[in-house]
Amino acid sequence: MNILLAIGAFALVACGSSKSRTPSEPIEMQLARKVKFDITATAPSSDYQPLAVAQATVGKPMWNEEPGTPPQCYAKTEGKSNPCASCHTHSTPPNFADDWELQQNYSFTDYARVNHWKNQFRERSEVVAKLSDSDVLAYVRRDNYKPLQAWFAANAKAPGWHPDLDFARGFDAEGFASDNSGWRALRYKPFVGAFWATNGSTDDVFVRLPTAFQQTSTGESSRAIYRTNLAILEAAITANPDVPIASLAREIESIDETAGGIDLDGDGKLAIATTIVGLPAHYAGGAVAVAVTRSLYPRGVEFLHTVRYLDPEGPGFRALRMKEVRYSTKTGFLADRDIAKAYADLELAEPPAMTGNALVGMMNAQTWQLQAYIEDGNGWLRKQSEEETQFCMGCHSNVGINVDQTFALARKVPGLPGWRPQDPTGIPDVPQVGHTVGE
Repeated sequence: MNILLAIGAFALVACGSSKSRTPSEPIEMQLARKVKFDITATAPSSDYQPLAVAQATVGKPMWNEEPGTPPQCYAKTEGKSNPCASCHTHSTPPNFADDWELQQNYSFTDYARVNHWKNQFRERSEVVAKLSDSDVLAYVRRDNYKPLQAWFAANAKAPGWHPDLDFARGFDAEGFASDNSGWRALRYKPFVGAFWATNGSTDDVFVRLPTAFQQTSTGESSRAIYRTNLAILEAAITANPDVPIASLAREIESIDETAGGIDLDGDGKLAIATTIVGLPAHYAGGAVAVAVTRSLYPRGVEFLHTVRYLDPEGPGFRALRMKEVRYSTKTGFLADRDIAKAYADLELAEPPAMTGNALVGMMNAQTWQLQAYIEDGNGWLRKQSEEETQFCMGCHSNVGINVDQTFALARKVPGLPGWRPQDPTGIPDVPQVGHTVGE
């Protein structure tokens, strides 16, 4: 499948841009040039407007017309390495990408044959030399998330997703957010390359299921039901798609089966289960009418993903300052034939356009809606531009390695040790499915 070609064309049609109208430099850069960066600033200025850049790019042509093809795709393998295998692989439905051939073929569009990620080659040594270790440490230990939340608290009608996880209040022993927002922390094997601390960033991920999954069948809030449904979700997303469902077995946290009335471990009784054998037919409690489907999330699931600077003294090497705050939600649920059609449509000369925009989020053909915040020229978080949002859409729409357009939950540490804030310390280097050695 010529998926790189499809990704590029997908982005091009979605934006409706043309090279004749391409700006001389990205709008983001034009606006950033007006800012004088102050590494010692402790708060944003009084005119802080985190939606301004996104608003300025809505409906405008992009400088890079195919941002869905990331910089990693231009790696020089020199016949000695195969970084392409990180994303492109044999896949099994409901992932119909099956893009393993991209490990050996550069199937770019004519436009994408030129690497447009010029920022990757900018000389920064002179600037870096002027920064002291103490200034850098102070910078990465400064909170740029609270000012974003404070802005939304004062602008409650602003469009898009409003960051609603209070990191300062922390998480309990089971990984649930102490602010009662319903977010639960994931501990997972970091994805190959990009989020290894050795490459300059780390991250953390949180998942939230819709309200019905957190309630009993009579509408009462229930931690027991929520834990049951998250355990079922873990089993469904981590399940090997090539193994018969009856032969599946996933280690989970200890679940009281009497809460949801589901015999998870198949031993013929309702007791404490530490393994899900096979997959149950449906979720529990208020979500009892929702069928469980291997390798697919239910409609309404949400993910929050923060990309962090490194702090050698931070938990899991995570700095307080965030490079990005990414949010995604699944707004629908497609049958296999419709998912297959969505992948096939990417091969068309004029593939379907994405819907939405940078302000409210963009949606792909698999019904996932993505939006995010990124550092502005002064290090405070702002909404991503159209081009930056489409950059995210590339990996979360079309590659063979992901599971229902996501990465983290499929790599979760089994059971309760995987339900806490991210920390790669002690996570074993296990092989991917179909491999015999670790990554």
